[in-house]
Amino acid sequence: MIVPFLAQITLAVGLTGWFSLRNGQNAVNDVAAQLRQETVNRIEQKLDDYLETSLQANRFVQEAIRLGQIDPNQPEDFYRLFLIQSHELSSVRSIFYGQSNGEFIGIGQLEIGRYQQMRGGPSIGNGIRFYDIASDGKIRQLAPETPGWDTVSRPWYQAAAIAGKPVWGDIFTYHAFPVMALPASSPVYDDSGQLIGVVGNNFFLSQVNEFLHSLKIGKTGKTFILERSGQLVATSTQAQPFRVENGQTQRIEAAASEDPIIAATATYLLNHYGDFAALDAEIQLSFDLDGERQFLQVHPFQTEQGLDWLVMVVVPEADFMAQIQANTRHTIWLCVGALGIAVGSGIVTTRLIMRPLRQLGRASRAISDGDLQQQVPDCRLQEFNVLADTFNDMSSQLAESFKHSQQYQEDLKVINRELKAQASLFRLIADNMGDLVCLQALNGQYLYVSPSAEWIVGYPPEELIGQKVLQLIHPEDRDRVHTDTYLPALQGISTTSTYRIRHRSGEYIWLETITRPVRDDTNQIIRLQTTSRDVSEKVKLRHKLEHEALHDALTGLPNRNRLISRLSLALNRHQQDPNYRFAVVFLDLDHFKNVNDSLGHLVGDQMLLAMTQRLVGMLGATDLAARFGGDEFILLLDNITDGADAYGKTEQIIARLTAPIALENQEIFVTVSAGLVISDRHYSSPSELIRDADIAMFRAKTAGRDQIQQFTSAMRTRLLAQVQLERELRKALTDYPEEFVLYYQPIVALQDLSVRGFEALVRWQHPHRGLIPPDRFISIAEESGLILPLGKLVLQQACRQIKTWCDQFQLPDLTISVNLSVAQLQDANLLDQIDQTLDECDLSGDRLTLEITESMVMGD
Repeated sequence: MIVPFLAQITLAVGLTGWFSLRNGQNAVNDVAAQLRQETVNRIEQKLDDYLETSLQANRFVQEAIRLGQIDPNQPEDFYRLFLIQSHELSSVRSIFYGQSNGEFIGIGQLEIGRYQQMRGGPSIGNGIRFYDIASDGKIRQLAPETPGWDTVSRPWYQAAAIAGKPVWGDIFTYHAFPVMALPASSPVYDDSGQLIGVVGNNFFLSQVNEFLHSLKIGKTGKTFILERSGQLVATSTQAQPFRVENGQTQRIEAAASEDPIIAATATYLLNHYGDFAALDAEIQLSFDLDGERQFLQVHPFQTEQGLDWLVMVVVPEADFMAQIQANTRHTIWLCVGALGIAVGSGIVTTRLIMRPLRQLGRASRAISDGDLQQQVPDCRLQEFNVLADTFNDMSSQLAESFKHSQQYQEDLKVINRELKAQASLFRLIADNMGDLVCLQALNGQYLYVSPSAEWIVGYPPEELIGQKVLQLIHPEDRDRVHTDTYLPALQGISTTSTYRIRHRSGEYIWLETITRPVRDDTNQIIRLQTTSRDVSEKVKLRHKLEHEALHDALTGLPNRNRLISRLSLALNRHQQDPNYRFAVVFLDLDHFKNVNDSLGHLVGDQMLLAMTQRLVGMLGATDLAARFGGDEFILLLDNITDGADAYGKTEQIIARLTAPIALENQEIFVTVSAGLVISDRHYSSPSELIRDADIAMFRAKTAGRDQIQQFTSAMRTRLLAQVQLERELRKALTDYPEEFVLYYQPIVALQDLSVRGFEALVRWQHPHRGLIPPDRFISIAEESGLILPLGKLVLQQACRQIKTWCDQFQLPDLTISVNLSVAQLQDANLLDQIDQTLDECDLSGDRLTLEITESMVMGD
């Protein structure tokens, strides 16, 4: 026992030392990674600040030009603006503006307190001049004029003009002193969107160099920025990212840098990735330089304006390893000392505990052999005494438990017999009931299926065992059943659902299923029990009733309810989308009553079915045709462009409807009157649309039928006026019949010019409107049914008057002519009314002449 104990201690101490060394190395890696990431974050934040300042300066100048606060042709305005910018935006060292006509102006700060002005373009002979601005604000020429200046061909101008947005240009060497600059330019447009110029400024990259120099990256860490081409942009080293040869400034490739770390880093990346363009994501690497490990982080820096740089941070591993190595040595010595102490104490402890352990082992073997009466004596070790007491208690409990286990086995046999009897009873009930009873696992797999499955779904029970119920459910119902039935059941909630399930014949039937969770003694859900019945006929009946509730019984077209629903959806869409338009067309078959009266209602129904087929064939995929009642149809024309489009579609539909129809071995010709309403935002309900379409259709009827009338507000005004006039007409007939005055037109014989009789012509002496002629109220009376009491009034007054004249002037042969409307002729009481009036007036029937009005000839 001592040897394994010593081996364990030695292994533990060795692993402790090894893990200490590994943790030290991991700590170095973590610290180096955190340092590199923190440095990259600081550089990226500083670059964002610098670059955003340049873009902000351009936006400032753009806004000043747009608002007219500065004149591009006035250098003083630019000088004043630049002083404001240099005060507010410390990193902005220059601004310039090139106009589309070639004129150029710029202001720059060469050093603190020294400013330079630039002018160029056609106004100075297509050259460029540089001026110093003295401390008193006056300008003087700095250098001779440089010819060949073309503003609109400059790279910074072309880049912004082509992009149409703020862009960064290519890095270049500034003309006044050796420093690299990055131009930022933005296009300037007038109110009509025409390009009038480009504003820009030069950001001096020496500011980035200065910032990188200020960074503290470990002890000797370095950072630098380069373009994808490999040319340096800025570094934290003393070396500049460019060199001056023969008075010319040339940029430096990173791989050719005088700094060994920069050159080695660039060379390593080129060897592993081929070129810098392949570095499209942030990476952390390490490489060796002169036998020392270098930690490297590459961070792509990109902007929306076109910049694409790589930020490099390099930290030597040696910056962190000195303290780690010292700590590792101390850890190794401590481990060796701990190992010696542990070995000595382990030997003493092992000897103390071995003897009582042997006693405990002998007692355990006796118990395993069946001798449960075992007791372990106490010893000098208190901890072992506790173990011995526990062992003794366990021995006594085992003896007692053995006695109880025998009785438990007898009781268990009785319970198993009862369970088998209950299971047999349950199976007998399930096998003989009409419903489909199933037991499912929690994943929906069938564990038990009652025999009724064979006549409900066509499958024998054994064929369903092991299958998952969702595989049989109709694809359109699966998600709903899973969400609304199985998930609640798994949470302990009983549910009822109706869905389609595939019959063995391949067809789908409807089942109504009650799903209940089955729990064990611990109240945990272990199974799902379902009871299902076939409700296919019930569902079909419900679908039929739902269809009949929304469709016309004769034509199968949507009815008024379905039409109202679709019109509501169209109105809501029109309110939300101003570009969406629709139209409502109210169709009425002219003289349809004549078809029913002459050919019978069966032929009339056949004619309506033929019209329905023609309508459906002419409509678009999202249009709707509804039967509104009798011979009236309402169309919803969806997604129209304008009123002309809707009118044209309506004309095409009516042309198809009015084609001859062959019914009962004869051709029937039909004309259609149509009212058209175009969607408008003032409509708030379907009833308003239907009302106005009906008004327009009524206008088409009164205008001669067989035509289309598009609704206008004047139609509603005219209709309201007619309704008001009808109301006043009804009141006058009821309460003020004296307002109706008869005018008598003599009937003269041409032979002797003698008066043979009179024609009674009614006029309405309105108390407020004055004398109203019959053409304004007779048609209203005919349509409203008021022509019957009005005709009776006229007949009575005319007969009384002619009787008076016959008696007064002794003219017994004098006649009176009274006009009758179609409604009067159709009145079954007309003859009795005439006889009664003649009797009351004591007038012979040959004195009364009844004339038929035009409405009788023209009416239905």
